[in-house]
Amino acid sequence: MEINELQKETKNIISEIDKQYSGKHDADTTLAHLLEELGELSAQIYNHKIGREEVNRELLESGFSDCIVLLLQLATNFDVDVEAAIEKKMKKIKERFNV
Repeated sequence: MEINELQKETKNIISEIDKQYSGKHDADTTLAHLLEELGELSAQIYNHKIGREEVNRELLESGFSDCIVLLLQLATNFDVDVEAAIEKKMKKIKERFNV
C-alpha cells in the first residue's frame, strides 16, 4: 500500500470511529494519543535494553503501527501530504550525505 493510500484509509477509518463514539480526533486529541502510544513503545524498547524483559514482538509491532497511524492522522489534520514530505526529506538526506 502506498503512503498516500494509507493516509486516506486512516482518515476514513478514524472518521468512522469518531462518528460511532461521538469523538473527535482533532490535532490536540491525536497528539495526546500519539504521545501515549510513543510512551508505550519506548517502554517496550527501554525494558529490553536494560534487561528487564524480552521484547514482546506483538506489542512492538502494534506500537509502531499505532504511532504511524496516529502520525498520519495528525498530518491529515494539518493537510500535510506525508508521501510528498517523505520524498522531499529523502532527497535532502541523500544530497546532504552524498548517497
